[in-house]
Amino acid sequence: MHLRRLKIFLAIGYQSLKYRLINRQYVAKPVSVNPVASHHELSHRSKFLLVHYVHQFNDAACSVATVATVLNAIMDMNHGNSHHTISQKEILNTVRVVDWKERIMPSGRGTKRGLPLKELGIAVENTLKTYKISFEKISVTHLDHKDLDWPVERETLLNRLTAFEQSDNQYMIAHFNQGIFLKGLHLPHISPVGAFKVNTKEVLVLDVDKDGPGPYWVPFDVFFKGLSNDFNGKLADYGYTGGGYVQFQLNLPPK
Repeated sequence: MHLRRLKIFLAIGYQSLKYRLINRQYVAKPVSVNPVASHHELSHRSKFLLVHYVHQFNDAACSVATVATVLNAIMDMNHGNSHHTISQKEILNTVRVVDWKERIMPSGRGTKRGLPLKELGIAVENTLKTYKISFEKISVTHLDHKDLDWPVERETLLNRLTAFEQSDNQYMIAHFNQGIFLKGLHLPHISPVGAFKVNTKEVLVLDVDKDGPGPYWVPFDVFFKGLSNDFNGKLADYGYTGGGYVQFQLNLPPK
């Protein structure tokens, strides 16, 4: 088992290095986490997401850091100072689904570590229900099937990002190959989408990686590539056959 894991890790390392040599440009454009500094280009919702943006507390906790960022932004935006800041550990101890707490611990849950997209959708939905956030049906879009109509999926995501930017009641969470956006290993990662520039087609990724550069802008084409990458099948046995995104809309009037 250990030898097999070593082979997978080496294959991921080779894949990451090869991609970096072919794509030498550093595609991510860092942005200040101070919402005031970017106020001319950020929506009301995006500013609240930046205010409550947090880093993951360990290497596998990107899912709960993402959910904490989104949840606290929603609570603050709609309830103001009447609520306490909800920590990542509180969420894990309260929302007991998909072995969430166990899967993000250093030892994982058997061979399972972190949350694939399906489990992420379940965790997000149950978090909203637990904290009594009224929402419309959650949409979980998988971009991991070889037979997908890719031009249609690309256009659908572009349209959804545009709608997301035009409504403060919509939220989107990306499940992607982080090595497509940053100079690093090609590994699954989860982060909130902070904003979308409709005119330049750039996506603000609120990357929760504790060792990363923080939030950054990436071109839409690169964003779609990161969400639809399948890691060359190397991580399929661990539940990661590709990425996608989770999107939902609150049952609240726009601010």
